[in-house]
Amino acid sequence: MKKNFIIVSALISCLSASAEDVVVLRSGEIIKGKVVEITADAIKYRRSDNLEGPLYVTLKANVLSVAYENGTQETFSVAKPIGQDPDSSDRPIVSDNYYDSNFRPEIRALFDPHVGHVDGGGGMEFVLGIQVGERIKMGPGVGLQWHNFYDDDVYTFGVPVFYQVRYDLTQSLVTPYLLGQVGYTLGHGDYDESYYYIDGIGGCYYMPREEDFNLGPFVQCGIGLAGKLRRGRLFMDLSYKYQNWDSSCFSGPSLISLSVGYVWIPRK
Repeated sequence: MKKNFIIVSALISCLSASAEDVVVLRSGEIIKGKVVEITADAIKYRRSDNLEGPLYVTLKANVLSVAYENGTQETFSVAKPIGQDPDSSDRPIVSDNYYDSNFRPEIRALFDPHVGHVDGGGGMEFVLGIQVGERIKMGPGVGLQWHNFYDDDVYTFGVPVFYQVRYDLTQSLVTPYLLGQVGYTLGHGDYDESYYYIDGIGGCYYMPREEDFNLGPFVQCGIGLAGKLRRGRLFMDLSYKYQNWDSSCFSGPSLISLSVGYVWIPRK
């Protein structure tokens, strides 16, 4: 046994010279890659042939030793973790901290409260995104929106088409994030107001005012809070949005939006 351990140690020393971590399993398999984390009962790593790829996890009971790229080495006892099978094979775990070419659909519901000239409104949005790096999510989106303005005299309905970027401030299970959108709203607004005008000599006139105008480009930014689930994320954010209008009577409004939604993270 001692002889075998010396042979394995010599083999590890040779492999570790290649400037990468080497994990030796008790089955005799040798895995080269990057050890990301060692917990009380498991070792998490990425394989050398895809260091930006899936994060794998194996039980410590399966591992004989680990040789790190800096030349240090760590061995592990054969103690079996309570309630776990040391003979189980490595398995990829859900990890959203690397570039994933799979789409990550996001759906959100928006509510715009009564603020300033906004009497109320809301909408839905759908985003097809990918993750780039460890914290950035981005992708195109489309939605529906409707609003009432100026004491219900102005009504708008549109289809926003936009590009969204989200940045997680931490990598914890519950993390704050920053949100940004830029896009164009396809749709129109209706202005319909009627009032009586009284002239200086006692005359009374009915004065209708109407306008049909197009919506236009918009920018939006905000901050939110997201919580990781087994297969996705729940999130809630508060954002500021400026919507441009092609109107001769009104300038584009400033909107304060509350939204809640869900991001689905597919397994590889």
